[in-house]
Amino acid sequence: MQYYLFLLGATLLYSVQFVFLKYFQKVRGTGLAASIAFSGGAAAVLFVVLLCANGLRIAFSPFSLGVAALYAAAMIGMNAAGIKSLGYVSLSLYTLFSMLGGMLLPVLYGVCTGEAMTWMKGAGLAVLAAALLIAVRDTGRPGLTGALCCAGIFVLNGSFGIFTKWHQSSPLAVPTLDFLILFSAITAAASVLLLIPLAAYGRNKNRRARSARAGTQAAESCAAEEQNGDSAAARDEGETRGDGQGPRCGTAAKRENVLSWASVAGYAAVNGGAQLIVMFCAQYVDASVQYPIITGGCVLFSVVTGLLFGEKATPRAILRAALAVIGTLLFMF
Repeated sequence: MQYYLFLLGATLLYSVQFVFLKYFQKVRGTGLAASIAFSGGAAAVLFVVLLCANGLRIAFSPFSLGVAALYAAAMIGMNAAGIKSLGYVSLSLYTLFSMLGGMLLPVLYGVCTGEAMTWMKGAGLAVLAAALLIAVRDTGRPGLTGALCCAGIFVLNGSFGIFTKWHQSSPLAVPTLDFLILFSAITAAASVLLLIPLAAYGRNKNRRARSARAGTQAAESCAAEEQNGDSAAARDEGETRGDGQGPRCGTAAKRENVLSWASVAGYAAVNGGAQLIVMFCAQYVDASVQYPIITGGCVLFSVVTGLLFGEKATPRAILRAALAVIGTLLFMF
């Protein structure tokens, strides 16, 4: 029973992490550079906290390093797809795709590796599949990009459970805390390496845009330039900052900048805590039981957290959540 209580705590933490992710997306947008910066920033915070908690020590094995690299790649891809998808679908739908993938794929992996599959678990799978079908229909027409992002969320979040179970069941694995330190270090380093070419591309793009504006301004009359000199300087200052709003928005931009990075730190705290609990419980609870519990709870809470961002608790959203909870309960018997 104690492990179920631990999983309930992990479920609450996972539910809160989606709020931080959604806030970052609203402030920073859905660009690739923003999503990678989010992954790298969260990983850097997690690395520092876990390393200090572990007494500045890291256990190492080639097996754990390899799995941590796979985990890091999936995390960067997951956050990129997740932040992008929030521009197309609601937070509750994002959560449903994420958590159903995080449940169904580890369960199938568990069955393939010898875990028992009862008829109650089979019924639970069928109910959860129905919830997934409703979610697919409720996405409407998100376009090719939105559809690919939702599919990526489903697969990549499911891979976390597979990697976790694979690592924790191996005699070559390092302790849980050390694995998470390796994972966060690789994620942070990979994010920096990916951001370098993206930053260079962004600078070149901005340089070309400034050149085009300079050419347009040169064609204007001297009288117009003198009359609008002050406002043009204000625009240039705003464009240099990257907010495009001029000095009058400087305070608001700084505030949003601080809050967006605070959301990264918050995400790192709750996500790291949830991962630590899940990896600990993976040693004692079957994947075919552990991940359905987390899925049902997160999908249910997503309807509530979606209200924080103005999303409506529609009858279909409530139906999706109810099916996810029923399917989860069937796995527990």
